Amino acid sequence: AEPAYTFGYAGFEGGEGAGVIDTPPTCDAATFTGDAGSWPITCSGGSDDNYQFSYVAGTLTVAQKPVTISFTAANKVYTATTAATITGCSVAVIETGDVTTCSFGSATASFATAAVGNGKTVTGTGFTLAGADNANYTIQTVNTTTANITKATLTVTAQDKSITFDNVVPAKTVR
Repeated sequence: AEPAYTFGYAGFEGGEGAGVIDTPPTCDAATFTGDAGSWPITCSGGSDDNYQFSYVAGTLTVAQKPVTISFTAANKVYTATTAATITGCSVAVIETGDVTTCSFGSATASFATAAVGNGKTVTGTGFTLAGADNANYTIQTVNTTTANITKATLTVTAQDKSITFDNVVPAKTVR
């Protein structure tokens, strides 16, 4: 919602104040589109028998709305690394009618530790916003998510051995 546009006077003579003005000026930001950014505030329309008006523009500054990113990560098999794969993301609390989505093309994620476990915390970074209205928003928070690391398969293969029969048992080795 637009704010109430106000103004102040400077230059009254003899202790006079705003109460002596015949027709006070009004101010607005006529070019304001509702988007984040800077918009000029202009005043006009004031008149008085004793004063002429010199108008100085102001600025309406509309800050980007902070938003929170949530994401999902894939479960993986143990690799001795904390690297995680992002499978999707979403952005919360976008204003009705705005087209803004989350993009994870350049984002990265990692598990808190490389160890096997269920419900392990995954953190992500590098998310961006996309869409026609993304300039109205800024990423403030990226929620963590959870995923599982399952055990890797370790193959144990007995080594082939051959002997000539003489009741000697070969040494046992595993690789």
